[in-house]
Amino acid sequence: MKGSALVFALLVMILMSAVFLVTLSVYKKVERDYITELKKIMVFNVTRSTLETVYEYLKSKPDKLRAYLGEFQAELKEFPGTVKLVLSEIGEDNYKLTCTSVLDEFTDTQTIVFRKKSNLFSYAVVALGKLNLSNVAEIYGNVLYRGESKLSVPNNFVLNGNLIVEKAELELSNNAVITGNVEVQNSNLTMSNKSRIGSPDKPSIVKVKENVVLRNNSELYGDVYAGGNVESSGTISGQTFENRDDIAFSNPPNFPPPEIPNDLPSPSGELVLWHREQTLTSGTYSYSAVKVQEKSKLIVDTSNSDVILRVGELNVDIDGIIEVKGSNNLIIYVDQKVTFSNNAEFKTPDGGKVFIVSDKNVDISFSNNSSIENLYIYAPGAKVTFSNNASFKGSVVAGDVSLSNNAEFVEPQSVPVEVSGESSADFEIVEWGKD
Repeated sequence: MKGSALVFALLVMILMSAVFLVTLSVYKKVERDYITELKKIMVFNVTRSTLETVYEYLKSKPDKLRAYLGEFQAELKEFPGTVKLVLSEIGEDNYKLTCTSVLDEFTDTQTIVFRKKSNLFSYAVVALGKLNLSNVAEIYGNVLYRGESKLSVPNNFVLNGNLIVEKAELELSNNAVITGNVEVQNSNLTMSNKSRIGSPDKPSIVKVKENVVLRNNSELYGDVYAGGNVESSGTISGQTFENRDDIAFSNPPNFPPPEIPNDLPSPSGELVLWHREQTLTSGTYSYSAVKVQEKSKLIVDTSNSDVILRVGELNVDIDGIIEVKGSNNLIIYVDQKVTFSNNAEFKTPDGGKVFIVSDKNVDISFSNNSSIENLYIYAPGAKVTFSNNASFKGSVVAGDVSLSNNAEFVEPQSVPVEVSGESSADFEIVEWGKD
């Protein structure tokens, strides 16, 4: 019996030793995994915070930007690794800031691409009141929404750019896609029904003041910063930071009423083109209505100087064409309404720019296969509509903006044109993410 008891005791001790060794092995693995995860998070956070800090510093020194071109090391006393920054120029007034942090075997590289901008025409679309998006429409460029009603992005709508929603809630559904960064500065973000932000090869940065909710196979590729909670039954590929009270949001400019010259002549008489062609040369013109219809063409020659046109109503319809020759500007001041429809075209073959300016609550519409290029609309009180295969290359600042039914909107390069006394130079982020 004593022998059996001794064998049993030894067996128990062996088993206990085995359990102890397994427990110790598991503990060491958990400890290693914990330290590994801490290092990853530390490297990521150091890279991000250094990039943000240096970018804000460079913004405050616009006149010295070129002096900082090149590579330099950042010294962070509390970070045991290394931090390298590179500032390079990648085009006229376009810059790329790259930050690389290294700690042991862990490396993280992030970049900001930024450019000088005109405050007034630095977005593809600025909607100060309502923004209605639906039915397979598409925008190439950045969008700013300043209205208070919830912004819904449904029905296969695609935004190839960044989105800032200043006051309202943002909701994406039904295969809606945003390829760039997203800011919801004072409310919630909800995604559902296979909607998507970012992509695997180009992740986004999403910043939300309150809560983030993903449902029904929605996908978010990139990092999420939320002032509240993040609830996901979809996919989030990057890191999630919840209950943050230190989220840095963008600060878009104001869009005051435009300054209308006091010496413009009052609109009088009509210019009506019907199956014919007419040319306007340098100078100022004023009409109660300009109508270009039935395959007519209005040629505006800006070769020698800008052309200024004041109209009550501008109507281009049924294959009508306005063509701007020369590289100077055509500036159109509108009092009532602008309509382009039924294959109407606005052409600028020599690269001249066209500006539609209004300080009134005018209606502006582009529809039925109309094609517009190099048009910049600054009308903070206007209602602007794009529909039925309208193609638009330009920039819009308006009260209400609507896009639907295969409308395509392409943002050209920002232009430093002042239509208000409050415009000024600044910088804007074009791209922000992993390198």
